[in-house]
Amino acid sequence: MNRGIERDCIEQLRLSKSASFNFCRILQEKGGLVRTRNVLTTEEVAMFLHILAHNLKYRVVQFSYSRSKETISRQFNDVLKAIMKGSKDYLNFQSCTLEGVESNKWR
Repeated sequence: MNRGIERDCIEQLRLSKSASFNFCRILQEKGGLVRTRNVLTTEEVAMFLHILAHNLKYRVVQFSYSRSKETISRQFNDVLKAIMKGSKDYLNFQSCTLEGVESNKWR
């Protein structure tokens, strides 16, 4: 394995190469993420992680990935939906009840 590529992957996506491929597989199997005619699932996930890892705007990602802002927005939302769909298998949500002043604050 090329260590330069591995280091770049960690720096840019905040995941190792193998972890990012595993994440893609999970999103495909559990979240129903599918490739589009022009964008592979690995690229969809890479754009999503890149945006989150560096708090990037779509126009910055547009330049890096040579995709339209509309495509990036659509792919970002598709990955987010797949994460939400598959999250029930990996996240345990606890109910939260607020009382008193705090309950009024968060209505």
